[in-house]
Amino acid sequence: MQLLARRRFARAIRAFSNETALDYRSTLNLPATSFLLRSKAAIKEESTQKDAKFYSLYDWQWNRDDLPVFSLHDGPPYANGETHVGHALNKILKDVIIRFRMMSGYRIHYVPGWDCHGLPIELKALRSGEDRQAKPLTVRREARRFAEKCVQQQMKSFQRWGLLADWSKIYKTLDKSYEANQLRVFFSMYEKRWDYDSSTALAEAELEYYDYVSKSVYVKLVLDEANLPDILKGEEGSVLERLKYRHPFENDSLCLTLPASHVTMESGTGLVHTAPAHGQDDYHVGKEHGLDLSCHVDDNGSFSSGEFHGKDVLGDGNDAVIAKLKTKQALVKLASYTHRYPHDWRTKKPVILRSTPQWFASLENLKHEAVKCLRDVKMTPSVSVNRMLAMLGSRDDWCISRQRVWGVPIPAFYNRETGDAFMNRSSVDHVISLVEKHGTDCWWEFSLDRLLPPGMAHQVGDYIRGQDTMDVWFDSGTSWATVLKDLPDGGVADLYLEGSDQHRGWFQSSLLTRVAFDNRAPYRHVITHGFVLDEEGQKMSKSIGNVVSPDDIIKGTKNKPGIGADVLRLWASSTDYTSDVLIGPNVLSQMSDLFRKIRNTARFMLGCLHDFDPDADMIAYKEMNPLDQYLLHLLRDYAEKVTIAYEEATFSKVNHHLTNLIATDLSAFYFDSIKDRLYVEEIDSRARRSAQTALFHILTSVTKSFAPVAPHLAEEIYAHRRGRKGESAGAFKNGWIETNNDWHRPELASDFVIGRQVKDLCNQAMEIARVDKTIGSSLDADLIITARPGRIFQALERLHGSVGLCGSSSLAEILVASHVTLLSADGHETIEDLCVHTGLLPEKRYSVSGTVEDEVFTNARDVGSFGLRTREVCVNDASTS
Repeated sequence: MQLLARRRFARAIRAFSNETALDYRSTLNLPATSFLLRSKAAIKEESTQKDAKFYSLYDWQWNRDDLPVFSLHDGPPYANGETHVGHALNKILKDVIIRFRMMSGYRIHYVPGWDCHGLPIELKALRSGEDRQAKPLTVRREARRFAEKCVQQQMKSFQRWGLLADWSKIYKTLDKSYEANQLRVFFSMYEKRWDYDSSTALAEAELEYYDYVSKSVYVKLVLDEANLPDILKGEEGSVLERLKYRHPFENDSLCLTLPASHVTMESGTGLVHTAPAHGQDDYHVGKEHGLDLSCHVDDNGSFSSGEFHGKDVLGDGNDAVIAKLKTKQALVKLASYTHRYPHDWRTKKPVILRSTPQWFASLENLKHEAVKCLRDVKMTPSVSVNRMLAMLGSRDDWCISRQRVWGVPIPAFYNRETGDAFMNRSSVDHVISLVEKHGTDCWWEFSLDRLLPPGMAHQVGDYIRGQDTMDVWFDSGTSWATVLKDLPDGGVADLYLEGSDQHRGWFQSSLLTRVAFDNRAPYRHVITHGFVLDEEGQKMSKSIGNVVSPDDIIKGTKNKPGIGADVLRLWASSTDYTSDVLIGPNVLSQMSDLFRKIRNTARFMLGCLHDFDPDADMIAYKEMNPLDQYLLHLLRDYAEKVTIAYEEATFSKVNHHLTNLIATDLSAFYFDSIKDRLYVEEIDSRARRSAQTALFHILTSVTKSFAPVAPHLAEEIYAHRRGRKGESAGAFKNGWIETNNDWHRPELASDFVIGRQVKDLCNQAMEIARVDKTIGSSLDADLIITARPGRIFQALERLHGSVGLCGSSSLAEILVASHVTLLSADGHETIEDLCVHTGLLPEKRYSVSGTVEDEVFTNARDVGSFGLRTREVCVNDASTS
């Protein structure tokens, strides 16, 4: 055959060139490309972003007015520090989704946002004890400055990660327009569902319960009862109700024992101290029996009056009280007591519940309506709906007010004499008009006569402005009112995607505010992801030293070079993000290896396509080599799988399919099979152009398939790839993967599946011969394959009979052998009687055994023995033996 002659000539040339100084590489069509094998991603990616115009892509896609809209509403990260790997996981997952949807024919609505109010930011502004006495406007100015600084820092990181957005159009909860819209939602809910009452200042959504060691005291009380002996003879606990006793500190003060259902007999004495201003159960007991509900603890957790004034309740104030009990000889016992105690969910520090006047949203009816709306929402993972429902069911109200100055004010005025709150449509609309122009600083900056609505200026002496601000969950929970208001279909987002802790946070506050406003959910689909842990499964902690900075991963540190944003993005997309995910040096090393494999695969294809013009050199599918047609069948199958994986947001499957295609189908099989055609055939030969046609489709489709995950690499490939006329520049402006139904060839694929299994067995035998130094490369082997009649033989016969454009059979090409002879076992006495003479090497015997499966048409296995004598393979079809 023609191919055999060329290959033998090539062997002779190689042997001759070893004996001469001549370089025959110039006679081969070797790959040529300026696409580097290794790229300094920490530097290259930034130039790629500029060259590919990352920052203008969002505007380009949004201006495609004829396309449907896909909206992903960004849950605002908190603007109080640098980015961490939790941010990276969240933002990258979102970016992968919107890039895929954009390539699939949607206009993407995605507006990055930041949550900018609340206590943590205010505490950052209050850097010292003196700052705590600062005027509200001073605190607000410092808090705003700090939040804006953090927004810019985080935004810079997000841009470096390659996130798709219009960074000139972000939303912040401190924006004037945002605050005005929030006030509109607030008043709408106030008209329907809100109360002004006295109870705990911290909403349950902000509390977590951990073990805490408190000091437990047993106190001696002096009863003031004339009939005490008769009382003590009683057997029922009820006889102890409403007993009079003297206060241990104030002997003239009489108190009463009161019944309480929350006090049990399982522990303690059954007689416990009650503090109506410092706990839900105690509060209800106090309210039922008319106790004084005054709170004697200030905002800083210190006693606000009396001899213990200024002392920390959980610190030296506790010690002072115990010391006085000893002085009064009232202390019976002092012990340590471990119990579940409320902690702030952000700082993880113990908190003191205290009774102060608060604004509440009643959830008694609202939560039932929210549950109904939630039934129409898809949740991923599906079990997360149970967590959401459980948290909704356990809440009866929502404490909306906070006693801080950095936030959106509750626009209420209070009567100086009665303390009654005043707020109506006119007053709130007037405040909203001021906020739209001046921001919420006006509530503290303007005089009262400017804040009151027109017509009430003469009553300025009758009112004072309120000092409460809104819960930050209400701030972020009303983001739909600003970000989604202009979307079609009433402003409902297609997707919310945040961490699993947001079931009780943003997911819930967004749902409640939207249902209260217009009785609908703000989202159609909710995806939750887990937390990021180190490789040992531990939480990130500076004290442990296991914190991994995403910016350090990308840019590098003094001791370690950066690996780029695309590797970080590969990590995020490779995880089962529905549970907690791990990150660390080993995990990132694996991702770096995968990235290099993708890059090297693309480099080989780019090099082989350096002289290929798709408009002039493309070969029609029906005229292509059978092996190339088979690869397009695999490519079509791959495209279907990754598309489904993207649509289902199972990105780890995308990486799995990509890895399998690159490692198994391309590098280990196809590239190895077509190198002779690419390197040896004439440049314009149809055989070579057929392989290049397949490579062009593969490179284009594979690049598009990982573009949402690794956009920098995709754009770099497109910068080196020659496209068709009429193509837009860049990897993201030419749509999703395009395949052809004609490429679907299951019959052809079945034959090649069998051929590939035979190839694996032949490789085993030739490796034995190679170790024995009988042959050098596989091209030194002339294979004779003997098989019994049956399905396997028929498949091999079709492969061997399908002569490609280069004059070689498909079987010879995939086996990478100079010559292959296929024989039926009929007519031969035994397999040992067959022998092969190479004409170059002495005859030797080698043997392997294995299994060949018909994966397409049957589940049956054709098991046989495979023998190679020098270069000979025998296949026994079990179905005919």
